[in-house]
Amino acid sequence: MPDNIISYEQYFFTPDKAYLQSQAIYIGWAGHRVCDASHMIGPRVLYTYKLVFIESGQGYLIQDDKSKIHLKANDMFILFANHRHHYWADPEDPWTIVWATFNGADSPNLLNALHITLSSYVLHDALTDSIKKSMYTLIQSLADETDSYRLSAISKLFLVMNKLRTNFKHLPNPNEHKEDTLSSQIIAFIE
Repeated sequence: MPDNIISYEQYFFTPDKAYLQSQAIYIGWAGHRVCDASHMIGPRVLYTYKLVFIESGQGYLIQDDKSKIHLKANDMFILFANHRHHYWADPEDPWTIVWATFNGADSPNLLNALHITLSSYVLHDALTDSIKKSMYTLIQSLADETDSYRLSAISKLFLVMNKLRTNFKHLPNPNEHKEDTLSSQIIAFIE
């Protein structure tokens, strides 16, 4: 276990190049961590998007060398693929986080449906009991390495995104057009 983590559970899925190119959405890594005061990630760049919820505690985030953002329990942030980020726990009130990484051709469209952009990638008070339950089910789905459980994890990701979209439907949409993609069709069907 890394020095800056008190406890954790995480699962990985490392697809080959053919799988990556054939998927609209896939999940590569998911888990949760209870962090100590020295927890710090980055600066680094991921090739996937990362959806992170703060269960308890506080911390900070810098993405693309923008201003430092203070985060607290129940906040959510997205780390964008191929963008530099750095985040860390508040030493006085270290956080517990739950996350999932995802990517695929429809990932930008999924974020567009939530009105998440590089200039607006934090949602405050986003973690509800229902979303937390879905995130933990997503994590457990990755523990079983079969395709059916990977599909279950993807379905939970869509469920979490839909719950966020419903809870934050009042946010302005910075994206003028709506593409007819698999992700937008799934979200429309869920609604």
